[in-house]
Amino acid sequence: MLHGAVVCVPLCDLSHSRHSVAIAVPRMIEQSLNLWRTGLSALLAAETEQSALGAVVTTVAEMLGGPAVGVLRGRADYLSSVAAFGQDRYVAPLFVEALLGADARIVARQRRHQELFAGRRVVTIPLRDESKVLGAVSALLGDKHGGHESAYIAILELAFIRTVQRIRRIAETRLLYEISLRLGSTLDLPQLLHEVVALAAHTFVATTSRIFLYDERAGDLVMTPGPEIQPSPAAALRVPLEGTIAGRVVREGEPLICNDQPVDGRPLAEIDDVGVACKLICVPLKQSDRTLGALMLINQRDRPDFLDEDLRLLTTIAGTIAMMIVNARLYRRAIRDALTGAYNRGAFDNALLEYWNRWKTTHEGFALILLDLDDFKQINDHFGHLTGDTVLQTVTRLLWETLREDDNIYRYGGEEFGILLGNVTDPAIAATIAERLRAALDRELTISNLVTVKISASLGVALHPLHGATSSRALLDMADEAAYEGKRGGKNRVVVAPLSRV
Repeated sequence: MLHGAVVCVPLCDLSHSRHSVAIAVPRMIEQSLNLWRTGLSALLAAETEQSALGAVVTTVAEMLGGPAVGVLRGRADYLSSVAAFGQDRYVAPLFVEALLGADARIVARQRRHQELFAGRRVVTIPLRDESKVLGAVSALLGDKHGGHESAYIAILELAFIRTVQRIRRIAETRLLYEISLRLGSTLDLPQLLHEVVALAAHTFVATTSRIFLYDERAGDLVMTPGPEIQPSPAAALRVPLEGTIAGRVVREGEPLICNDQPVDGRPLAEIDDVGVACKLICVPLKQSDRTLGALMLINQRDRPDFLDEDLRLLTTIAGTIAMMIVNARLYRRAIRDALTGAYNRGAFDNALLEYWNRWKTTHEGFALILLDLDDFKQINDHFGHLTGDTVLQTVTRLLWETLREDDNIYRYGGEEFGILLGNVTDPAIAATIAERLRAALDRELTISNLVTVKISASLGVALHPLHGATSSRALLDMADEAAYEGKRGGKNRVVVAPLSRV
């Protein structure tokens, strides 16, 4: 048998009589009114969700004359506030009651804690936003409770919800601005995608995040995992379109939240590193009427539910991300060579000028390598241009694999490539790097299991300011002349431009 009576009621039913406000002792009403005014002012001035919760809990406790505990669903976890007034023994059971009011699923259904109330009446006030319960305040009614506080607390509840909405709107506006600034700082698509998954997980305090881009030609999804996984750059993580949650969102173009109900498909397909038992939210990445992919957040079962407001914010963020992905793709097409994937001549000219201007301000030197494939015209003449195109693609891949991650490759001409090496000022180091590239290309290639072709390259190296070039064009001419000297000297060689004797 329980020793206390516990009720969970709307604020309008808090008093025993509909006319209690009207018949309450005037002094009691005046005291409650003063407490209410002070608490309401503190609540409306709150700048954080925690301070807003603290204001409403303290005010409820003072008006009802007993201890109170409040719980609010935050994005990362449940926020809580306590006004014990020296009655600490009631805090733990009141906290359980508040959790039950906020989300009954997260608390065991046993009611043994209610025995600790020792016959005192407990009131739990749900904090509702339209049809959703964002939290709850549980309080013990004190001896001096007059039964006239219902209308005042109802207004407090409304003011609390409006304050939390205001705080969250301001936070979301700042967040969207910061995301736009951070993601807008790069047009490199792989870097952009890794920024997206890291930012999404951090913003929503999720266990992990995923972004899936729809590959229309292959008919599947290319996944960029969260920062906790470091996949090989050469190995794209592909996820089927059919039988997966991300595929469903991409196909239907509609978002999905799964907190407790089962859904078809597995959230990560073969890459199921967080387990099937999880909460998730997945939204499409849309640009106009086209769905580019999907953005997914995943949480463990013991974390707070994903709410409709999370869906709304994530959908807004996804729209921004989709626009940036489109811009990054357009930029990539503008600066990349369509055949090889290397940066094109225009990107090379801009990068060389950037290195040159940086040297003027920071005195940071650099090296330039020009690479010219040997006898490439003969490959085209003997085996056809399709074979020649395959050779160029293979050469580009071999160069990417040989260079550092921060170094870029540019297709300077038909069979000519340029490489810029930042902060490389020692000719011996530059020559060693060039020799490594030459060795990587000194091989036979088998094309389509039918044709075997021999490839090699001649490379010219020039450094600034070591070679004393008076302009970026002059440095380019030095490297070009060194590569030509390599061809004259027998091909398949590395030649460093001679130093001026002046």
